[in-house]
Amino acid sequence: MSKSTVLVVDDDSTNLNIISNILTDKYHVKVASNAITALKILENFTVDIILLDVVMPNVNGYELAKQIKKIEKLKHKPFIFLTSKTDEESISFAFDLGASDYITKPVKPKELLHRVSLHLKMNKLQYKLINKINVINEKNSLILKQERLSAIAEMLDAVAHQWIQPISVMTLQAEIINMEFKQGILTHDEADKILAEIRNQSNHLVKTLQEFRGFFRPTDDIVAFKANDMIKRVLTLVQVELIKENIKVINNLDDSLILNANIYEIKHIFINFINNSKFAFNDNDIEDKKINISGYEDNKNIYICYEDNAGGIKETILKDIFKSNVSGRENLGGTGTGLYMSKVIAEKYNGDIIAENKNDGAFFTLILPK
Repeated sequence: MSKSTVLVVDDDSTNLNIISNILTDKYHVKVASNAITALKILENFTVDIILLDVVMPNVNGYELAKQIKKIEKLKHKPFIFLTSKTDEESISFAFDLGASDYITKPVKPKELLHRVSLHLKMNKLQYKLINKINVINEKNSLILKQERLSAIAEMLDAVAHQWIQPISVMTLQAEIINMEFKQGILTHDEADKILAEIRNQSNHLVKTLQEFRGFFRPTDDIVAFKANDMIKRVLTLVQVELIKENIKVINNLDDSLILNANIYEIKHIFINFINNSKFAFNDNDIEDKKINISGYEDNKNIYICYEDNAGGIKETILKDIFKSNVSGRENLGGTGTGLYMSKVIAEKYNGDIIAENKNDGAFFTLILPK
């Protein structure tokens, strides 16, 4: 096993020799008598832990620690102050700077070895933890992209369906104008009425286009928005599917509930809820399909409640429903990633999603802090 490298920074050559002799059997030791030399070593070599004297000329140990913390590749490196200062204020200030430990001089060899070993082990564990978190974040990012591609495919199909009726109406109205003009029976009132209908259908196309464009081209912006407006925009996106599946949505939200988040991510949560309800309605042969959306708030949080009457979540998987490999439709092609990503999005904002069964259906509560 390769030795770890320790950088010792002290302007006193005697101290450097003493500390180097203590550490040299177990570690590679590099020494620096000032901040400039220390920074050059850190730039050119891989160092695993830094031992810093506090009282040094020009740049003291505290100032050097601040500079090290600003360097991206070094900001997680452990450093220990070695000093003769024993007052509480100096010790507190050192830990406020991010010090891993504080050892008073004269240094005791066994204590120094134990503390260096301990912080090297802790740093390795921290490094492993950071790597695991990065892997999880990358996995979540990939899942979210896959979910988004799937949602885009469904939305494109919805665009096509949603535009068929208004385009057909506009085409029919244009034919009526053409026919009545040729027959000489087109009046100003009739023309105005037909043109108004064409404008109405055109406005509908523009509105839906804007909603779909926003869904396809999200931003990372976190903004304040009305929960009611967000739900209305979600219902615009899935309107055709709701009509086709004969699903009645009752939106009981008002304009008082304000969320602070990325609106496209929150919309994604409710689109996922609706898709899950749609599948559950069909899987369980529900005829009177209903979805209720409501909300309330307290001093700390906003609560958006989503309820359907599609039969509920199987009790055997209810407690694990937000895990990435759990789905209520596993035998029917479900992957479980939708609710998993919904939970990830909520937790990103220090919120949560609670799932339970109520009144012959699933009941989800999205909780977001104010």
